Amino acid sequence: MCFLARISAFLTLSKGAGCSYGCKTITMRLNSFLNMGFRSHPLAHAIQWERHHLFMREVGGRMVASMILAFLVGLLFIDSASQTALVVWFGAAGFVSLNAFLIIRYYNRHVGIERPDYFRDSPEAKRARLRVARRWHAINLYQSIIWGIFWALSPFLFFPDASVVQVYSLLLLVVLMSSMPSISMGCYPDIYLAFLAPVLGAFSWQLMSIELDGGWVHKVVGPLTWISLVAYSLAIFKTQIRFIILRLEHQQAQREAADASQAKTRFLAAASHDLRQPLQAARLYMHALMQRSDVLVEGDQVLLERVNLGLNNANELLDRLLDVSRLDADNVPVNITTFDALALGQELVELLQPKAEHKSLTLRFRHPDTPCVITTDRVLLARIVRNLLENALLYTREGEVNLVMQRINDQLRIEMQDTGVGIPDDRQQEIFEEFTRLHSSDDGSTPGIGLGLPIVQRLCQLLEIRLSLQSQVGQGTCFGLNMPLADADAIAAMEQAASLKAISELEPADEHGLQNRVLMVVDDQEEILDAISMTLIPYGCDVWVAQSVDEAVEQIRQHQLSLDALISDDHLGPHTLSDDVIRAVQALQDQPVPVCVLTGSTAPARVRQLSASGHTILHKPVSPEKLVNTLTSMLRLA
Repeated sequence: MCFLARISAFLTLSKGAGCSYGCKTITMRLNSFLNMGFRSHPLAHAIQWERHHLFMREVGGRMVASMILAFLVGLLFIDSASQTALVVWFGAAGFVSLNAFLIIRYYNRHVGIERPDYFRDSPEAKRARLRVARRWHAINLYQSIIWGIFWALSPFLFFPDASVVQVYSLLLLVVLMSSMPSISMGCYPDIYLAFLAPVLGAFSWQLMSIELDGGWVHKVVGPLTWISLVAYSLAIFKTQIRFIILRLEHQQAQREAADASQAKTRFLAAASHDLRQPLQAARLYMHALMQRSDVLVEGDQVLLERVNLGLNNANELLDRLLDVSRLDADNVPVNITTFDALALGQELVELLQPKAEHKSLTLRFRHPDTPCVITTDRVLLARIVRNLLENALLYTREGEVNLVMQRINDQLRIEMQDTGVGIPDDRQQEIFEEFTRLHSSDDGSTPGIGLGLPIVQRLCQLLEIRLSLQSQVGQGTCFGLNMPLADADAIAAMEQAASLKAISELEPADEHGLQNRVLMVVDDQEEILDAISMTLIPYGCDVWVAQSVDEAVEQIRQHQLSLDALISDDHLGPHTLSDDVIRAVQALQDQPVPVCVLTGSTAPARVRQLSASGHTILHKPVSPEKLVNTLTSMLRLA
């Protein structure tokens, strides 16, 4: 902006009688137009660097094109121009080309085009980049001036002995060469105008002195070209600055949204972990208490069942948070099997029938008479369909909810239809966003935190199931799932596996196998240790507990324990992880010990680390039955 800034300063200093106010007005308007407001913009440093990046990205191509064009001009006049003129022309072309080549080479080797993180830079880093941009702005201004002077030589060298055809050919080439960089150099109008001034000034001077059969058009070509290119350059500058500002503001908004999402994830992870600890102890204590039927008075069992139901509901809400974290971490295992979807649908309808009856709703399962065999993950598909059916039951006040399965050519179509409140057209995408709930139940007590449908959408993407939605306010909603039916080979394999399973079920079932097993439980919460001990001791386990790595090591050494399994909390205090416990305990055992890690973490990175560890992972709060069954499976495989 140096060239135009000098013009602005000149206008400001030119205060004559009667024109001072006019000069000030012109100066203010010129500055306002040229600055485009970005110098006072919060991202002014980023805008300046983006201008620099845009200019330097194109400078090499501009120089190569100018060199080729200069060579063509020399060839155009090689027969008519004097030897001196040709030597001067090609010598000047070599000088400016070598000059440009060395400068660009230095820049690419020692500076380069850096795209920094504008929104996390320190003030010193911002100032350093601005200094670099200003320094290279001055260098590019120098290059522009010497290239402009070089092209300004052409009319003085070639016009005296040129024909009319050569004059117009040269004029056409120069106009092409002058207009070509107007877009790429538009972000620095002063550099572009410093190039145009000598070129078009020299051509205008020469053309005005030439008489061509009494014509006058050639005399105004130079000034008109100058005015047009200047106006176009300023318009391009204005557009590019606005584009840069919009792009940077969009990037800033994206960064702020990402930061907010990360902060939300960290908060939920911390809150979920802290909530899971007391909930884990409460569930284990509740299980132990419900087993003591000999000391319960009349009515206690019903009360305990209601408390247990409340704990299960709280656990389900926390599991939704865990599901989102697993999906974000790409850590949901997929077990593809072939099965009859009709059996799955019947199970889900029977499971949810009590909820429908509680709200006086009709829950129906409509399906064809022939099997609907598909190949996908049965457990994850069950979660998708169950979530959608539960949503339908929650938001339907009267009428019916239907689970419909139908064969359409080689596809299975599963629909969850309800006569509920419906979803407005303009909000049908919003319901798939996390923590979004458009409606509440009729009594205002609908459980949930707005994660059901986001989980459904992500699971459908994971299983490559097409999810569709049709809804009308006041009439109801229909969610649809489309997936391919299994082929004949997959059906045959399913039938063979079913036969083998039926044979294996005739064999006697194994008992828990926990009798006399030596277990070490490590957790920094005393109530968790107490609750796990109360759960496992009735199965005949020899349970040892510790609240730290050092305490676990001391007990193993003191009592020379040979462990059958290790159960460890994932976070023991602020600086100790289950990894530390496992390393210390395994180092004291003759053989590797099966490990079960209990975690309340929902952070995606930690979920990925635990899954990759190869140990058994249980997420708090874990039910007593699941804990016992998991230990049984671990010990059988050991």
